[in-house]
Amino acid sequence: MTVLALQCLAEANINETEITNMPNECNSQISENNNIDIYSSPNKYPEAIRDYYQLVKSIRWSDDPTRQVQNKDKTAAKFAATIKRVCNRRLDDDPDNKIDITDDGLLCASHLGELQFLHSMASANGIPSEKTLNKVIEWSNFAFNLSLGSSDLSQPYCDHWSSGEYPNIEPALGVDNVRAKGWCEERPICFWSRLFNTELWNGKQKTFKGFSVATTFNLACDGMFISASCTVIENEDEVRMAALGSVLHLIQDSYSKSHTDRGAPGVSPSVKCDPVKAFRSYKDQNTQIHTKSDKWPSFDSNCRNREEGNTVDPITASAQIIWLHANPKTTNTTVTTLINSVYGEVPKGVLSTAGEGYSAE
Repeated sequence: MTVLALQCLAEANINETEITNMPNECNSQISENNNIDIYSSPNKYPEAIRDYYQLVKSIRWSDDPTRQVQNKDKTAAKFAATIKRVCNRRLDDDPDNKIDITDDGLLCASHLGELQFLHSMASANGIPSEKTLNKVIEWSNFAFNLSLGSSDLSQPYCDHWSSGEYPNIEPALGVDNVRAKGWCEERPICFWSRLFNTELWNGKQKTFKGFSVATTFNLACDGMFISASCTVIENEDEVRMAALGSVLHLIQDSYSKSHTDRGAPGVSPSVKCDPVKAFRSYKDQNTQIHTKSDKWPSFDSNCRNREEGNTVDPITASAQIIWLHANPKTTNTTVTTLINSVYGEVPKGVLSTAGEGYSAE
């Protein structure tokens, strides 16, 4: 969908020198009667469109937040085993039946823990809908601002996530446990970390830096068998684009039936542009059925012929987020208004469940 969003944004600005026009609809992309030429004929469109090509890769960050398979296909087996066996086992073994981001890692926290809002899902069964929506809105604002460069990537992690600026998502980032483990500060490299990271074998690096805001987005744990040590991504643009990609990801995931209930029947992949009625939770879902709903969807007619009360489809919404990123000084549109146009009027107090047709039982 990200390629289609870029194509739509490009067509809205054909023969322009800058990305100035925000598309109101991407109907040609929704109908699949589209010609993708942003790569083959880039000169028709503003050069700035090319700055966002990397989003096609960056949007995968939410699924693979430690880049286990983004760059190395040989680590795919480890990635799958981590989610299916390691994360599930740790969830089952925990006395509170919870994933801890510091002990279990970003990957487990994203798929089975407190970071499931990255996929527009509740973190467990029985979570009121407004709590998940508030997390989605807060994360979208945090990540979008970080992607713009308005937030300092080097700001200490523990200072940022204990500031009270994002009260709904701060607990999910585990700052208390990060501080307890001493990761807020620079620390000596232990024997085991050095043993499993060949880049440290020369002994030149004596310490690990303390966690920063960038730590959430800058890890590449692409060892073939384990992720005991990770390479730190130093490219600031890649880190910031991962943050922007996470906003597009939750928007697009919000239209999957296995993630939210928008009133569309069945489990076959389809997009209906109605407000979210409830958020799903992953824990008790059948994995195969969940995955089926995540395949490429058909689009309901109310996405192409939008009327009052309908939400903005995921392709158009993604294009609008990218446009806002290119025009951050605009006063008429904000991240929150765009996110609200995607989720609509979500009823309060609706508790999350696996969802009808998705139960593993």
